Amino acid sequence: MTKKTTITEALAELKTLDSKIETTKNFILQYAIRQGSSIDPLADDGGSDKIIPQKIQSLNDLLARKVAIRTAINKKNLETEVSVGNKTKTVAEWIIWRREAKPQELRIYQDLQKSVLNIRQQCGQKGLLLKDGEQPSKTNEVSCFISESKVNSQIESLNEIEATLDGKLSMINATTLVEY
Repeated sequence: MTKKTTITEALAELKTLDSKIETTKNFILQYAIRQGSSIDPLADDGGSDKIIPQKIQSLNDLLARKVAIRTAINKKNLETEVSVGNKTKTVAEWIIWRREAKPQELRIYQDLQKSVLNIRQQCGQKGLLLKDGEQPSKTNEVSCFISESKVNSQIESLNEIEATLDGKLSMINATTLVEY
């Protein structure tokens, strides 16, 4: 049986599947082992020897469905392009960018920003002259080769891209159909 649904609905189904997987696993763990002298708590339902294998099959089916849904979503994310500002990437690329590259890039620029501010403060305390972008020619000169305005602009740009991207991805998830 194949199902066609939006990515948003598929993601919600994944959460439901995770809950069912956990419940099924707990059931199996609770009833899978029983000493011969004890009463079979599943006797009314056909006995542990019948129910436990059925639950294991159910668990396998739930896990297979989860894989199918994830695969369908990933495939669609590799095919669907999104433009944010002047950059166009697939949804899969944007997701990787948001999870891995953006936080790393943001930290780099924030560290640069802190470093420049720290150097400016130290120069003021030590009576040194800070020059922007020029080679120092005297011992009382310190040069900064990082444009603070460009660093600030880059930090703002990264945050703006992410905010815009979140809205676009939500819209795509709500309107894009996947089949599994």
